[in-house]
Amino acid sequence: MAIFRSTGKQSIKSRIRTLTEKFTQPKKKRLISAIERANPVGKSSAMNDLFKQNAFQLEQLEPRLLLSADPLAAAFAASADVTLQVIEKVDAQQQTQQYIQLIDSSAGANSTVLGEMEISAIAAGDIITITGSAGDDKLTVDKSFLDLGEQPYVVQFDGAGGSDTVALSSDVEESSWQISGDFEGSLGDNGSVEFLSVEDIQATHSSDSSHVLSTINDSYQWLIQQDNQGVLATLEAQQFYELQDASNSGIKFTGFDTLAGSGTDQLNYSQYSASGVTVDLETGDATGFTQVAGINTIVGSDQDDVLAGDTNDNNFVVDFGDTVSGAGGYDVLVYRDQGATGIDIELSKVVAESDFILHSGDWASTTFTGDGGMITANDVDFLSAFGGSGDNYFDFSAADVQLHLDGGAGDDHLIGGALDDLLTG
Repeated sequence: MAIFRSTGKQSIKSRIRTLTEKFTQPKKKRLISAIERANPVGKSSAMNDLFKQNAFQLEQLEPRLLLSADPLAAAFAASADVTLQVIEKVDAQQQTQQYIQLIDSSAGANSTVLGEMEISAIAAGDIITITGSAGDDKLTVDKSFLDLGEQPYVVQFDGAGGSDTVALSSDVEESSWQISGDFEGSLGDNGSVEFLSVEDIQATHSSDSSHVLSTINDSYQWLIQQDNQGVLATLEAQQFYELQDASNSGIKFTGFDTLAGSGTDQLNYSQYSASGVTVDLETGDATGFTQVAGINTIVGSDQDDVLAGDTNDNNFVVDFGDTVSGAGGYDVLVYRDQGATGIDIELSKVVAESDFILHSGDWASTTFTGDGGMITANDVDFLSAFGGSGDNYFDFSAADVQLHLDGGAGDDHLIGGALDDLLTG
């Protein structure tokens, strides 16, 4: 890991600004306000422009501790573990000065100071760059640095190779993070710490914590694996006419209380196994988190879920045992069977053009016998069902909303409804 300090003579205005608001109470209105203020300008382009405008003295150093006249010039062996912190010292005039320090946090290092810089000597627009090695590096941001608040300079961490982590010290109870693209984002008031090529971000959840993670510049999948943690990846290709695939890799996040999406994000509980989940996009309530916002698609777990939308257009990906309420907008319900045995489904209408029940069971020649499995869909406008590789029977003849039925592989029997439907397979 190499650290370099900007030596540019002219002051530059940082064009890389994150706009996540600092949340003391995770209320929905404040979340939506933060989303609306998100800057759509691509961060990678802005970063390239900054490097062109500002001269850097890049000095390759030996992998040893350097305490020289340039205090933030150092190099480390692979898999470095360092902490960014602020301390106070009394100078020769008996004045207290603050210093940014980078210390070695690896086992047995005894918090050795690797470099430091007096904060008053850092010019507006300066960028302090920390560059990772080819190994797995970790940068921990101490509470003392975040307590500085918004500053006219920026610390940038480039994880480079390996699997790299940005974490908070365990005593930080409140933080704002923003993801602006694949493996890049920022932390702190107006992005005082920026990072790229980072695969893992970590906060410490507690009963009093308020760690907010938001997204801009794209649509994302929030793949929830446990309470307060998951994997965040950009959404790419259209799938099944109603859904999008996520990219194969993303940033792992741990310890977050509030998720603020871009407005077109997917909240995916398909890997959440602790229980069935409850999500209400109107109130922002969601299993495993204090608050969510900026979501338009919910993928349920493999247990019984209760899912509700908001007044926007929503997509619900469900399984038998789930209950869905569209709550306004143009809402789409999607059932997907990915097995090989096939499934038989019969639709019944409860309220015209609004409420339906999907029954699972067994179709024998001309008779359907339900087995008790149901998907309850209220206030929905479009119904989809996708079969696996087995033989499927989908009878949606009672539908008076549009349908998309796809039998998949196998010998399938598909019956559409009263409107012009799409039947494939």
